[in-house]
Amino acid sequence: HLAMAYANIEELMGSLQDSMAEAGMTADQLNAEGFEGVGLTVSAESDGFAIDSFAGVDASQLSDEQQGLLGSDHTNALIDLVSADAFGLAAQSGLDVTFGEQLEDLAAQDPTAAAELERLGVTGPGGLTSILGPDMAVEVTRGSMLPVEGALMVSTTDPDAMRGLMDRWARQLGGAIATGGRWVDDEHAGVPFVYLDGPAELPVAYGVIDDVAVVASSPDEMVEIIERSQGGGRSITTDATYSDAVGRVPHDDAVFFVNVADIVAFVREQMGAQAGNAVDPITTVTAGTSMDPDGWRQSLFVEIP
Repeated sequence: HLAMAYANIEELMGSLQDSMAEAGMTADQLNAEGFEGVGLTVSAESDGFAIDSFAGVDASQLSDEQQGLLGSDHTNALIDLVSADAFGLAAQSGLDVTFGEQLEDLAAQDPTAAAELERLGVTGPGGLTSILGPDMAVEVTRGSMLPVEGALMVSTTDPDAMRGLMDRWARQLGGAIATGGRWVDDEHAGVPFVYLDGPAELPVAYGVIDDVAVVASSPDEMVEIIERSQGGGRSITTDATYSDAVGRVPHDDAVFFVNVADIVAFVREQMGAQAGNAVDPITTVTAGTSMDPDGWRQSLFVEIP
């Protein structure tokens, strides 16, 4: 170990109570309830650097929904929809619980914000929080229509309601487009989707694939995701570089992965041979989280062969 650190969260929150009260804040607004202590180490390994942390948790202080996330054997299937040649991804499970509770806290603190969120269809009956599933994934890839493209994917418990909500937001966005863009209906392999067509517009596309809502940066990106959902194309889960990297960190509940070597190669294609020299020794950066009844384990690994 190069460095170690420890904090007693219960004692820390107690010592900060007066200051937090003066600022109109409580410990639960910092999402600190349930945490007992946090330890962290920084280590040098033969092929890189690792930062590992553990946060002990008193499960009795958590909500039933939060307790349900601890030790869950749920697998985020959205990672299978990420391209094998993606520059990077971020994925998380338990989104419905964490996102919903964060909005509840915001609504409790600011009634005006609560009313606006319901008006926009984020909260309330039929709102996003009522139909949001547990999983989220974001991918960034080499583009076909743009140099770099990507997609946001979230699971849903009600695909029809999610599609209706996305159509509503698309109409609202369309009214703000100044250059004449228009939404065009399309489909691929029996899956309908919509994309934005117009001069100087980002050709964003959206649709619902089975129980996954997708917002992609182009129709081509949407088509590739549809094909992977039906068993075509290669998923990042089949890529050896990704598999080796995530094997170095806990990743049951969240994972973040960047293929630095591929990004450097891409930048050099665009900008010249000297670009990216500062990070050239790094091949991948990976972070992940796993939660169990004892607490949260988080790790970051920077690979330098």
